[in-house]
Amino acid sequence: GGSKPPPYNLIPTLNDHFSSRQHKRGTAAINCTEVENMATWIVLGVLAAFGALCAIWSLLGFLLPGQRGAVAVCLCRGDGTEEALIRRHRWLHDVGLIHCPLILLDGGLTEDDKNRLTRQGLIVCDLAELTARVEQEREKLDRT
Repeated sequence: GGSKPPPYNLIPTLNDHFSSRQHKRGTAAINCTEVENMATWIVLGVLAAFGALCAIWSLLGFLLPGQRGAVAVCLCRGDGTEEALIRRHRWLHDVGLIHCPLILLDGGLTEDDKNRLTRQGLIVCDLAELTARVEQEREKLDRT
């Protein structure tokens, strides 16, 4: 019996050509892991930009003086809806973005509510006192 000599492949097949690493680097074909890596970097870039924006915004709130000469007035009916506004005002004041006082206008508060808000350091007044309170705040600003 005769044995066959091993085949000599002197001409590379198309399969060999397309599977070589050199050819893969030169094409525009992108596999799934490259897309996942690209998406990961895009998400990380967006999050980093958002974080930097938040940091700059917070620093500007601490470093720049807020606008002066304003008074915020909130009508309080006693139904608890003013609590969210009070929290937001305190947060903006603590961050340093606003420096105006908050005056709560009594529109149906109970005595307990008035006492609780006054203990929190808030100004509570009725409509007759509002003008006098705004004048007091203006005089405070004129002295500074």
